[in-house]
Amino acid sequence: MRIFIADDNAEFAEFCAEVARKDGWSPVLCRDGRELIQAMKREGGPALILCDLDMPHLDGTEVARELPDLNGAMRIRFMTGGSDVNALAARLIAEARDLSAGRLMLKPISVAELRKVLHFERDALNQLRS
Repeated sequence: MRIFIADDNAEFAEFCAEVARKDGWSPVLCRDGRELIQAMKREGGPALILCDLDMPHLDGTEVARELPDLNGAMRIRFMTGGSDVNALAARLIAEARDLSAGRLMLKPISVAELRKVLHFERDALNQLRS
């Protein structure tokens, strides 16, 4: 399964990608929301999106508004290491666009917690696909 990781913190994004790779995911790393949108248009779904709320160019809320309409199952998890003020807005926008949004992920996140999220999201994506 494909996972798009959009975070301007390269170290954290690579951490997520490494955990995801070991769990059988195929990660695509994006430095900001604009790269995420371009990658999704290029590579498509089904996919899980891990999207930081506070990024340059397009933040998580703007990403929720701009996500391309893609065929296939898609789920999104917003992440933040700071204030979660924009989390509710991003989630509501995503859900208004018929995108399944999981619970907010607070950074830093442990390997065990990230693996738990990835297992949950794999099951949720499989349900959306069937």
